[in-house]
Amino acid sequence: MKKYGIKRTKSDIAMDTICVIFLTILFIITFYPFWYVFIASINDPMDTMKGGLSLLPRVLNFSAYGVIMKDKEFLNSMAVSVLRVIVGTPLSVLFTSMLAYVLTKKELVAYKFWRKIFVFTMYFGGGIIPTYMVYKSLGLIDNFAVYIVPSIISVYSVSYTHLRAHETDSYLVCRLLLEKKKNLLEKKKKNHRNVQMHVHRSLDTPHPW
Repeated sequence: MKKYGIKRTKSDIAMDTICVIFLTILFIITFYPFWYVFIASINDPMDTMKGGLSLLPRVLNFSAYGVIMKDKEFLNSMAVSVLRVIVGTPLSVLFTSMLAYVLTKKELVAYKFWRKIFVFTMYFGGGIIPTYMVYKSLGLIDNFAVYIVPSIISVYSVSYTHLRAHETDSYLVCRLLLEKKKNLLEKKKKNHRNVQMHVHRSLDTPHPW
């Protein structure tokens, strides 16, 4: 079955070829260091010290992973990572949603003040030393809560929710009209392609006369 579509010029093909070659080289440069670390980890340590590893391990040996799995510090770090996801994510969603909801209410006491305070924190930070001092005063040093409490609220997410909540009727109508116009344009392009395909097929079909 013959396929119809936009005819590609030689310059388009050349540009696509250059892009594919460039991105392939970039991928290899980026990916190979990780791949080398992996094959070195599953290769015999004494054999790795000889050098010469390139693409595949020469002597398979998983003893390095055995040593890591026996390390209590590694298991502890894995447990911390899992707990951060299980505990931190729901709490972050909950508190961020609560704060975003409150900031949508203009009757909030000192509404403009609180809004400016949160916007300020999006662009300016206290620095490493003041942050450490705050953590220490709150007793978060050597405490699991240090992974949860500082990041429990995402001001960027609060900002986005706040803007959408204050979307006026006129802005909402404009946005819906733009989306409708976009859909109509896409439909028009699709119909145009269908007409072109129909014309090509009619030209390719032999006439009885």
